[in-house]
Amino acid sequence: MYKLKQIELINMREMNDLVREQRHDLLNHMQIIYGLLKLKKYDRLEEYLLEFGKETEKLKPLVNTGVPEVDILLQFKINKALRLNIDVDLTIKCKIDNLKINPFDLNKILSNLLDNAIDATLELEEDKRFIGVSMFQTPMDYIFTIENSCKLLGKHTLNRIFEKNFSTKGTSRGMGLYIVKKIVEKNNGKITVDSACDKVIFTVMFPKN
Repeated sequence: MYKLKQIELINMREMNDLVREQRHDLLNHMQIIYGLLKLKKYDRLEEYLLEFGKETEKLKPLVNTGVPEVDILLQFKINKALRLNIDVDLTIKCKIDNLKINPFDLNKILSNLLDNAIDATLELEEDKRFIGVSMFQTPMDYIFTIENSCKLLGKHTLNRIFEKNFSTKGTSRGMGLYIVKKIVEKNNGKITVDSACDKVIFTVMFPKN
């Protein structure tokens, strides 16, 4: 229980930090734009606005899963990844507002998986960094997949990846995926992991009934 509360607090702090960071950046940009206008430096202003436009193009459009808490989390995690020069592909093919799971639990699952994906891609060169997030449904299940580029994972690691205290990141780690699996199973779901050459894929399934 303590670990779960700790994860919630970390996510809340992270979201708050990102909001403040984006607000601070926007205020700085507006001050510079206003200053260039006052100085009538129109050529410099045009250059600055073009650069600002390129930066804002990196931000993905608002996420819409049908669950506002999940939308907010995904938006922040995606923007965080983009700021770290990680290529992100988001595919939402269904709304999940009928999914029978507490949004807090779902956010704990997604947050852990996305944080792990970000950490893993940061070990690679920038042109190899990739995270893919998808949500879709079958007649029986809601399915989430989170995949990311990474260094090659051995079979031993994959077989133990959900074990308590098992980690490839050193000591005092290894609770995240263990907790994720516990939350998934508590909600009658199933989580699997697969690896192919230069990427790892986590698949989470929740029954509709």
